[in-house]
Amino acid sequence: MRARIRRTALLLIALVAAIGVSLASAEPVASQTSKTIGEGTLEEPNEKTVEVSTEDLRRILADGSAVVFDKRSRTCRRATRSFTC
Repeated sequence: MRARIRRTALLLIALVAAIGVSLASAEPVASQTSKTIGEGTLEEPNEKTVEVSTEDLRRILADGSAVVFDKRSRTCRRATRSFTC
């Protein structure tokens, strides 16, 4: 019985220590930058091309500063003016 209590106590101490270490090494939420849906990108590692946010794409389309290839089908382009389809 004592061995079981001792083992449980050691497990609890180890768990509390692990939680403390993970909380101490975590970056505070306040220091993280928050982005809106329009500002966000996938931010995948090792990308071969630059990502463009929704806001950037809307600006590019408005001022014509780049060529944009729309891969959607003709039916889809006619049905919606959004970026989904």
